[in-house]
Amino acid sequence: MTEIRQSEFQAENLDRGSATRRRARRTPSGRAPPGRPEGSAGAAGASLALHNLRGVAIAFVLMVHAFAAYLASVHSNGYAFDQPPYRWQAVPVLDRSRWLGFDVFCGWQDVYLMSLMFFLSGVFAWPSLDRNGGRRFLARRFVKLGGSFLFGVAIVMPVALYPVYRLSAADPSLTGYVRAYRALPFTPDGPMWFLCALVVFDAVAAFLHRWAARAVEAAGSFADSFESRPFVAFGAVATVAIAAYAALAMAFTPWRWINVGPLAIQLCRPLLYAVYFLLGLVVGRRGLGRGMLKADGLLARRWRALLGLAAAALVLWMALVWLSLEPHGDAPAALQILTDASYAVAGLLGVLFALAAAFRFGAVRRPLVGAVADRALPLYLLHYAPVVWMQYGLLDLPLPAVVKGPIAFAGALAITWCLAAGAEAPAIFQGRRARTRAPNEEACSVRAPIIAATGTSSTSSGPSSGG
Repeated sequence: MTEIRQSEFQAENLDRGSATRRRARRTPSGRAPPGRPEGSAGAAGASLALHNLRGVAIAFVLMVHAFAAYLASVHSNGYAFDQPPYRWQAVPVLDRSRWLGFDVFCGWQDVYLMSLMFFLSGVFAWPSLDRNGGRRFLARRFVKLGGSFLFGVAIVMPVALYPVYRLSAADPSLTGYVRAYRALPFTPDGPMWFLCALVVFDAVAAFLHRWAARAVEAAGSFADSFESRPFVAFGAVATVAIAAYAALAMAFTPWRWINVGPLAIQLCRPLLYAVYFLLGLVVGRRGLGRGMLKADGLLARRWRALLGLAAAALVLWMALVWLSLEPHGDAPAALQILTDASYAVAGLLGVLFALAAAFRFGAVRRPLVGAVADRALPLYLLHYAPVVWMQYGLLDLPLPAVVKGPIAFAGALAITWCLAAGAEAPAIFQGRRARTRAPNEEACSVRAPIIAATGTSSTSSGPSSGG
């Protein structure tokens, strides 16, 4: 699904997938090799860059969860499992060892990582709708994402939370845990909320494809403005993002979550994530290698400037958060609005820098990162239990947090990798197209890289498959 128009897809792929990847390695700038159209090489480079970006994003998700036990800003030694406000949902295990560096890293990821994942999901949704039609598209999404969500809630989360229960329970037995788990006024879903949100956004995409295709196609020209009028384009997206986030953050605060059955929702962010998904939908309608998705475009050329701007915006947001949380009563409304606006801007700059870095450095094969991307869904789906158990197992070791965090990450990644590799044929666990596929389908790959579990890849029936 590296194409927007069918002719471009055929020109890019045909049955020369392996040759395309070799040429992409020799031409990381995205220029076409002799005898190949410029747009085809650009799409190949962009596809490979986004595939690698998917792998990095999944690794960052694991890092954030692994490092959460060692945050210096969390002023607690743990939370009771069976008593409100159930703050273990955000930080399941708290170690005595802490390091401020993990706060900076996790804060940085908080402002942009999930927005990036929704953006990448939207990029590849429209071509899948073009090929499959709305009904088949949604049927595959419900099976792939819905099945993953149910498995995560029913199996992964109960396994993950047993150590959390043991840390505060008078009766640490498995029987006592089952009673306490069933007595909770909600069903914990951990990181599985992302999969459920994607089902909703995919339904919106199918609706737009059926009833507003011309409007989306017309809006697709907006992607080109990131090349021709970058400041105007940035200002427009930033304004929409601020409006989508600040209104809900002022109404509900940036920290409030609610649980509706097995679904947890952070009330300030649904509209913000919808903005990024729809932006990806519009940008993806233009096709890889064009506008905002040019592997050798403005983003790639200005990656240093974007890094500086993203870092400055992050520091500004963190400073404003610190001021707004000072124990001098409620922060003034103007300060709250400014803090919320800075969060939205920092998130947008973070997304743009991630894309810029991917296009600048990721348009070549990265075997390790690519392997993570190939198993994006099972790694996302299964990682939470190994992460929590690793943190639990490290609690009593006399090691500094700066050592424990990487150990927790590496151990959880290794365990999750083994679980994913040992999984068999069920569709929700496949990271690659089955070998029984037709040879031309197998070759059609500069693999369309979508983020964990979007179900939108045309060349893989794995985590991103569905079309």
